[in-house]
Amino acid sequence: MHLFSLDHGWREVAISSQEAAHWRGLLDSVKDQHQPVPYTTGKQRLESQDRELAQNKGADGLIVPIWGENALLAMLALGGRRSDRPFSDEDWILAEVAASHAGQAMQNAWLYAEVRRLLDEQEQTRAQLIQVEKLSALGRLAATIAHEINNPIQAVQNSLTLIEEEMDGSQRREKLDRYLNVAAGEVERISAIVRRMRDYYRPAHERLQPTDLLAVLDSVLELSGKELQHRHITVERLDGGELPVVRANPDHLRQVFLNLVLNAVDAMPAGGTLRVIASQDQIQPEGAPRPQPAVGVEISDTGHGMSPEVLDRLFEPFFTTKEQGAGLGLSISYSIIEAHNGQIRVTSEVGSGTTFHVLLPVTQS
Repeated sequence: MHLFSLDHGWREVAISSQEAAHWRGLLDSVKDQHQPVPYTTGKQRLESQDRELAQNKGADGLIVPIWGENALLAMLALGGRRSDRPFSDEDWILAEVAASHAGQAMQNAWLYAEVRRLLDEQEQTRAQLIQVEKLSALGRLAATIAHEINNPIQAVQNSLTLIEEEMDGSQRREKLDRYLNVAAGEVERISAIVRRMRDYYRPAHERLQPTDLLAVLDSVLELSGKELQHRHITVERLDGGELPVVRANPDHLRQVFLNLVLNAVDAMPAGGTLRVIASQDQIQPEGAPRPQPAVGVEISDTGHGMSPEVLDRLFEPFFTTKEQGAGLGLSISYSIIEAHNGQIRVTSEVGSGTTFHVLLPVTQS
């Protein structure tokens, strides 16, 4: 509870401990009141709230309760009137109006702070879920990435063995150079694999920036290349020439497209074809009078497809048809695309595969 004084504008009163005890007792006695209560400075408050009686008894102060929706938020203390200038009806009305406005303002400020806190918590939870889902996808690729790293390591070892043999023999310069070049190339290959993993693992920046979607798709297909090869999946890449730039978070888009690619892999356990198409398109924002330029990305598979019942719940959090999985990947992907003012749609038929269509608005110059 706060005590305010209205003499030369609003201010919160600084009082001594003795005065605080006096005011605390006084305020406790009027905490259930909804109208101004008169009091005499340094004495007990008047029991009656009748204005005429208060004026006749020479009250030189008013305590005005400030209520929010359902709770007492503060007390406004008005004082300093001389006995020959009692509080008038206009003073009482002004005090009630001031208390009403103050209560509404304080209630709104509290509600705004609470909404802001809830939004911050929601954003923090969303960022944590995105990172968890990102690590889950990277974990799925760990085995094939380890295999991808193992091959160049063996090539480096073989090159070093050949160099060692050559050093013990005729030490032909051209062969030493060739073996060293092979080793250097394989080390760079390992370095590129590690960079792709690191770029995908790192927490994403929240800033939007001009983004080349073709480059994002290239990085996703590079990262998942060994998994696709291991599952005997052929990739068909069709791009509609040079595409306009979109304003986006490339880290988040990489996560969306990797999730769609891995879902396609799961839908084709016996192998198949993954088709990735990027082209200029149009998007119809909600409430917009006409379509706007956009870039569209289609990711299609030739897998087992989905029933209408599954399609209806596909983007629900924690809904999954997999034996292992949290059911968050598509839900998070949906929220990411929505945060980019984009759209994500899906068509599927049992036995005929699935197509995800992502639309992202083009940056207006």
